[in-house]
Amino acid sequence: MTTAWSSPSDRSGLRAIPADGSVSCKRTDCVETCPFPIRIPGQCCPDCSAGCTYMGRIFYNNETFPSLLDPCLSCICLLGSVACSPMDCAIFCTYPFHPEGECCPVCTDCNYQGRKVGNGQSFTPEGQPCTRCTCQLGEVSCEQRLCPRSCAELPAPCQAPGLL
Repeated sequence: MTTAWSSPSDRSGLRAIPADGSVSCKRTDCVETCPFPIRIPGQCCPDCSAGCTYMGRIFYNNETFPSLLDPCLSCICLLGSVACSPMDCAIFCTYPFHPEGECCPVCTDCNYQGRKVGNGQSFTPEGQPCTRCTCQLGEVSCEQRLCPRSCAELPAPCQAPGLL
């Protein structure tokens, strides 16, 4: 009986060993270890090079996918391992506001010196009573106003600095 072998061991986890003209097989130990290997039908050992099995789903190498546990994380499969990081947020304004429960900041309101300023809202920055700023779609524009020397010079009663 002649048998042709391409290699002494195949990916099935079995090793063929000729003995006395006959063929006998024995199970080999699986050497590849990774946290999320793929199990391929017909192969005994899990395969780390083919991709990842994560939360019951199969992903290919270098495939990115949203985390099934946190929608604000983006994950990638790398040789049987899964790495997750906060998703990239495209921000096109200077003072974006990060709403609670949202993954990314938005440019509809403003975050100015740690406080939320609504879109279209004007305010006086703390410690700058002669400055008036306005939030417009995530951008803040400020202008200097003539600053009176005393409350007596104002037509209306003096107001404490803050939101106007």
